[in-house]
Amino acid sequence: MTDKTWKVFRILMAVSVLFAVIDYRITLGYIFGACASLVTLKRIERFCDAAIQARYSSNVRAFGGFMVNYMIMAAVLTAAAVFRNVFNIFAAALGLMAIKLSVILESILFREKEAAHGDQSTV
Repeated sequence: MTDKTWKVFRILMAVSVLFAVIDYRITLGYIFGACASLVTLKRIERFCDAAIQARYSSNVRAFGGFMVNYMIMAAVLTAAAVFRNVFNIFAAALGLMAIKLSVILESILFREKEAAHGDQSTV
């Protein structure tokens, strides 16, 4: 991920903290999901680095790694559903998509600015 994407991720985390004024469970749910999103991202990064370094990746290892990631996501959603008085399940689900949202928002926000700079430089 780029520095801009991490900046968007941090902004999303800050916005979630502002939701504590409305309901603290929204903030806790989002942060819980976002932390799990970071864990799965790091797991995928380590898997890809190891596969590139070894120049080989077994299908069983890849399948197992991704199944563990899905189990992490399921555990977060299950915990949010069981502990409704602590976490908001919808905010936790949104938090699980925090990395994806950051990448999408970064591409929307910063690509338009880059395109505008590109149009001005060609004139």
